[in-house]
Amino acid sequence: MWIRCKCGNIIHDNTDNLSYKGHIISDKEYFKLLDLLDKMIESPAKNRENLIMTYRANLSGYIKIKLIFQCSKCGRVLIEDENNRYCSFIPDEHEKIDLLDFNGNDTIDYKYKCKK
Repeated sequence: MWIRCKCGNIIHDNTDNLSYKGHIISDKEYFKLLDLLDKMIESPAKNRENLIMTYRANLSGYIKIKLIFQCSKCGRVLIEDENNRYCSFIPDEHEKIDLLDFNGNDTIDYKYKCKK
C-alpha cells in the first residue's frame, strides 16, 4: 500500500517496523484495550500461546486502532479516518520529521511487582 502526501511524496506501507508509521488509539478505545487485556490475563486458559494468538486475532475487531504516518519530505502527519482515508496536518515546526521513530525499551520486565 502507498499514500500520496499533499506535497507529492509517496509514503510506502509495505513492511513492518517503519520509522514513519505508527498506530494511535482514542482514550475510549484505550480503556477497552485494557479491559480486554485484563480478561486475557485473568483467563484460566492453560495454553497461553493460544490465548495470545486469540488476542491478536481479535484485537482489531474489538477496538479501533488507526494508522498514522509522517511524511519524511514535508513533515505532514497523516491520520486514518473512519473511512480508511487520511486527514493530514502540518506541524508548526517542519524540521521535526521523525516524530514516530521512537525506540523505547526493547524488553519488558515480566516480573513487575505492585508496591504495597
